[in-house]
Amino acid sequence: MITGLYQIWYPAGKKKLPFHFLNRYLNEEALSWWFQDDGHLKVVNGKMCKVILSTDSFSFEENNQLISLLFDKFGLLFKIDGQNRLILYDQFQIIYFLKLVSSWMNEAMIRKEAVELPPRPVSKRTTIYLPSTIFLKKPTAEINEKLNKLDTFICQEGKIVCHALLFKLFNRSCSTVSETNAYQIRIQDV
Repeated sequence: MITGLYQIWYPAGKKKLPFHFLNRYLNEEALSWWFQDDGHLKVVNGKMCKVILSTDSFSFEENNQLISLLFDKFGLLFKIDGQNRLILYDQFQIIYFLKLVSSWMNEAMIRKEAVELPPRPVSKRTTIYLPSTIFLKKPTAEINEKLNKLDTFICQEGKIVCHALLFKLFNRSCSTVSETNAYQIRIQDV
């Protein structure tokens, strides 16, 4: 088996990412082992700042293909940093990533698990940006109505978004939007 894997990963004796193999076998468990072996969760003052996957030995082109693969499979929006590593900066993305890999984390890797975020005061008023194709006559009422229905997509334990599909759909629709409308709304208490 090891000889077969070596031939897949090191054709002609040089490491090359086998995207046909990754497309088939990269799942949450494999992502978890990759993160535990070659990943890092940077925490500063109790805040999760970034997830790093060491890919500096891969070519820039391979890393761009990996970014596409990770987005297609998991809805994750990695970037390449100055050291040619894959990085997640967005808080929601970091939390989502850590939730994906959490089931397979070894207890020796506790330093790479999500840290509990201190509660922050929640503003009652905020600005939300929606694609210009969505027009709201009564933004506060209409958005609060949708938020009340959103509870069907949320787990009771921890109030974490459960459905990766919902997340992927949201990311895909947001990544293609160029024009937005801003709405100031008041969030109702639940």
